[in-house]
Amino acid sequence: MKTTNNLNDKIFVQPFKSYHKNIQNLGSPLSRNQRLRDIVKRICLVAVTPLAYPILGLSYLIGTKICRSAKIIDPTESSTTSKTSSVIHSDSSETIDPTESSSTSKTSSVIQPEKSGLSSKIHLKRGDITKLEVDAIVNAANETLLGGGGIDGAIHRAGGREILNECRLIPQVRRGVRCPTGKARITTAGKMPAKHVIHTVGPRWHGGKNSEEKLIADAYRNSLELAVEHKLRTIAFPSISTGIFGFPIERAAQIALKTINEFLEEHDELDSVEFILFSDNDLNTYQDAADQLATGIEE
Repeated sequence: MKTTNNLNDKIFVQPFKSYHKNIQNLGSPLSRNQRLRDIVKRICLVAVTPLAYPILGLSYLIGTKICRSAKIIDPTESSTTSKTSSVIHSDSSETIDPTESSSTSKTSSVIQPEKSGLSSKIHLKRGDITKLEVDAIVNAANETLLGGGGIDGAIHRAGGREILNECRLIPQVRRGVRCPTGKARITTAGKMPAKHVIHTVGPRWHGGKNSEEKLIADAYRNSLELAVEHKLRTIAFPSISTGIFGFPIERAAQIALKTINEFLEEHDELDSVEFILFSDNDLNTYQDAADQLATGIEE
């Protein structure tokens, strides 16, 4: 503020005082007019000076905006922009993070044989087994074959009474038992898209003390043999015994995949064997079991 006052004093006040002091010494009107013009110029300069800085600032902002819109950018800004641009391009394309890719591949369905070492005929999927259009779906049944909970009840509901009627015609091997644990029976699929239902009974889990592992392997193997016997080409399994029967799904998945893989090595009659899992967790468990089987890891 003090500097501005000094500037005004030098430009305007002192010449004005000098003008009054010396005006008496000016002899001619021409000299007076020249002095007056000089004073007016100085007054104009004083008036315009405070506006110079805002005008310069505004000019700088406008110039910067024009340069940026024309993409005339400082090299350091260009480097940052190129990095940001590459990230945006990566996000907008279909490049997927490796962890997301792994999760997606599990959910979308297929064990790749060249990666897992399993037969190319084995596929893992999440879905509704009652909707499949295959030669046979496998029902995780109970020994009566008269329906129950879980997948057993869902298949009977979807297929209608025709399935139950055929189940009733299957002779009992002992009172109340039409299909012993580990064995398999075949009926129509009723109203479902599949042609047949193969009913098999998996073991209830008792801590592994009652030959549960052998019985669950028998359930898978006998179902496959029944399919081949009836000249079926495509078959779909649920996860047997891992629901209300309480068999640990990690071990059940290993046994199921190993049993089916060995069967397919000995038989070429089947074109496709699918596992239709109820949840993403079940699907991921079966995928992990497939990976372990491929690398020879078995607990």
